[in-house]
Amino acid sequence: MRKIITFVLLLASFTAAQDSCSGSAAFTYVEQLCLPKYKGRKTGTLEARKAARWISSRMKSWGLTPMGDENDYLQKFAMLVTEQKKKAKLKLLNGSFGPIEYRENVDFIPYQNSGSAELSAEVVF
Repeated sequence: MRKIITFVLLLASFTAAQDSCSGSAAFTYVEQLCLPKYKGRKTGTLEARKAARWISSRMKSWGLTPMGDENDYLQKFAMLVTEQKKKAKLKLLNGSFGPIEYRENVDFIPYQNSGSAELSAEVVF
């Protein structure tokens, strides 16, 4: 989504002289995209599509030429989206100190496109 915001701000800088882009104007665009109604704009969600439509409406109001699908500002593309169904677990077994359990999103952050596995191996530092 950062790329979309950057793209919107970049496009705003090429608008007509009477519609100059200022820091405060750019901030209002970011504020709009951060509204609770967009719920973070996670890829593949209805809220992300609503945000994309809002960005499209801005592009149209600036008089930009649509270059997306079907003479629109949007372009469809396939994307793999994964969803974490349950909490990830990370536990290290230590002969001297006993097992050490790590907390998800506190001690480690799982990569969303990772698979599941159990692994037994010696940890070397």
